Amino acid sequence: MKESNNNTIMFVLVSVLFLSSFMLWQSYKETKAKANVVESEVATLPENSSVSNENSKKVSKKYSFVNSYAKEDNNIVIETNKVEAVFTNKGGNLVSLFTKEHKEVIKDENNVEKKIPINMIFSENGETAFNLKFGNFKDYDIEENFKVKRISDKEVEFYTYFYDNSNNKIKLSKNYKFVDDEYLFQLTVKYENSVNSDISIGDKNNLYTLSFVPQIGPEFKKLKKRDNYVFRNFIYQKGKDYKTYKKSGYKELYDINYVGIDNRYFVGLAVPPQLDINRVVLNKGNNREGFVKSNIFFERKQIKAKDIEDVYKFYLGPKTKKQLGKYATTNNNFKYENKALVSPAPGMGFLGLRAGIKNLMKLIHRIGVKNWGLVIIILTIIIKLLLFPLTFSSYKSTSKMQEFQPQLKEIQEKYKGNQQKIQMETSKIYKEEGVNPLKGCLPMLLQMPILFALFGVLRTMFELRGMPFFGWITDLSSPETVFTWAKSIPIISGFSQNNIRILPALFVATQIISSKIMQQPGTNSQANMKMMTYLMPVMFFFMLYNMPSGLFVYWITSNVITTIQQLSIKKVMHNRKVSGKQAEIDAKKAAKKKAKKPGKISSFMGSVMEKAQEAQDRANQQQVKSKKKK
Repeated sequence: MKESNNNTIMFVLVSVLFLSSFMLWQSYKETKAKANVVESEVATLPENSSVSNENSKKVSKKYSFVNSYAKEDNNIVIETNKVEAVFTNKGGNLVSLFTKEHKEVIKDENNVEKKIPINMIFSENGETAFNLKFGNFKDYDIEENFKVKRISDKEVEFYTYFYDNSNNKIKLSKNYKFVDDEYLFQLTVKYENSVNSDISIGDKNNLYTLSFVPQIGPEFKKLKKRDNYVFRNFIYQKGKDYKTYKKSGYKELYDINYVGIDNRYFVGLAVPPQLDINRVVLNKGNNREGFVKSNIFFERKQIKAKDIEDVYKFYLGPKTKKQLGKYATTNNNFKYENKALVSPAPGMGFLGLRAGIKNLMKLIHRIGVKNWGLVIIILTIIIKLLLFPLTFSSYKSTSKMQEFQPQLKEIQEKYKGNQQKIQMETSKIYKEEGVNPLKGCLPMLLQMPILFALFGVLRTMFELRGMPFFGWITDLSSPETVFTWAKSIPIISGFSQNNIRILPALFVATQIISSKIMQQPGTNSQANMKMMTYLMPVMFFFMLYNMPSGLFVYWITSNVITTIQQLSIKKVMHNRKVSGKQAEIDAKKAAKKKAKKPGKISSFMGSVMEKAQEAQDRANQQQVKSKKKK
């Protein structure tokens, strides 16, 4: 019967389905995040929204500034042990923010690769961050040259003066404050009236608008809709719901805890003064070259007051629990608590498996294995050894089922057309032999949560970013490349992204070898087993071609270890089988030998019976002779 093989085939097909679904789910999660996006939240603003009204146009007048400080200074720097922030006094804006601990690889004019600090402010045409506008988000940017006041080496204030609608002199200031050991910083926006009167600026609904970054780094050439490794999505938290938004166009948000932009490893978060913000407007758009802007605008509610002071918190840095988790309590240098900020960081995964695997990798690295590629290999060995009892149990069960396949085949032929009888007789044999047909698949199914957790860790673990293994594998978090070309080739360029990679081919080769060795004797000629052996790996080749090289290091190592384990198991099972047959032969010989050497009593009784039989035979012969004489 083919039930054993069918179970194996079913497991592989289910595994493929699970893996494919999991990959799609991961992609969905990266673009939709951890919560459902409300269907009514559309990409364009509603018709009755003030954004689409005439009031949204640039209607606020150009306010008269007292004087414009002629000298423009674009090199006002604040440094901490984590970042280097560069400001311009034109508008009092942030020009760039470099992360000192994290680098990106670029090619210079001689096509030589070098590592430079990541700039978290990524713009197309020199655009800056934290522009102020009078009124709503479509109004004019304030581009006056502000005066600069250094409060300390980690705090700077930009200020200027202008006349409002009532012709009162208003002081406008922007204060930036940084501290060591933090990627979080604070921006305070102040409007102070020189007379005891309400400030009169902006439009009917909005006093001013503050814009966030044009885009967050690292730098990218082009965002692709189906690329799960280079992306920029809006994220925000409203109440307890963490949401992701990736559509192009405008979107309005109200009553949010925070809003931001995230990518695979980094995130930019903004926490506005909630009670004072009228609404937040998101705007994502592409230019002809493929650059994607991800603008966030904070429209401040109109208010009648002499002085106004609004405090914003911003985070521009790694998307890790280590950094974001600081703000779950006040145990940080800003003494700032906002438990929601940890939401963008990768979670613990099912049953905490993802966190456990990540911590094990960090432990291996900490005890002296500094190459993260070797860490992945050691992790794979540990996991395969831990799962070996399940693997051995699965193979032993499948092997035992092979022994009575002829009997099952006879039942199929004998009761052909009577499926109920076939099932009854098959179950009877399973029971007599003490075999559970699901036992061969169950151990493998139990491994699936671990494999999925590994998949999640290796494709999102921050520590792998930019880490080389050896040779051409220069970044475990990205696909490796041995050759690239510029011209687009139909179909080929679609899946290969114009790159030739070696690791996917090695994966397919080791997968085929492993599958061949795992096959039980007598299954090589079956078409479905051939499909499983050859077709599945080829399908995976195309599906996984652009996966990070760290994942391939795991998969290839796993295939090699699986092959070694299967060869070892086969050898052990063969030796046991040979030993069992030899023991059976020896037992039969011993039994025969014992039968040839009976005990004394048995020998005496046998002798008496033989003599009695001989006497009886002689008496019978004499009777026959007497009858013949008569």
